[in-house]
Amino acid sequence: IDFSAGRDLQLGATLDASGASTGAIDLLAGRDVVIAGIDLTAAREAGSGGVLTVAAGGNITVSGPIRANGDGPDQALGGCGGQIELAADFGDVIVNSQIEAKGASPDGQGGEILVTALGSVTVGN
Repeated sequence: IDFSAGRDLQLGATLDASGASTGAIDLLAGRDVVIAGIDLTAAREAGSGGVLTVAAGGNITVSGPIRANGDGPDQALGGCGGQIELAADFGDVIVNSQIEAKGASPDGQGGEILVTALGSVTVGN
């Protein structure tokens, strides 16, 4: 799933790219990005979480949960967490909800969460 805007990008609903083969979501805006929620969770045994990339020229606001978790109902294998990157080139990142990239048991590794901002990074209120 790819969204691109020269100015602002406002997502009022949850984007869902979860499934047996998780997908990738790329969001790009010249100014601000507002995210209501994103689900990139694996839905198969030993499945790994998906990939989210958000790049904004201004601010990024996360108002709903972002999940890129692995799945692991299989007793032998657990999926790894996905990758989440939030980059506000000339603004702030404000996170008012959970961001998860959990690995599943028994052996799934946690994923990566990278948050960068020229301004401030604020988590929670």
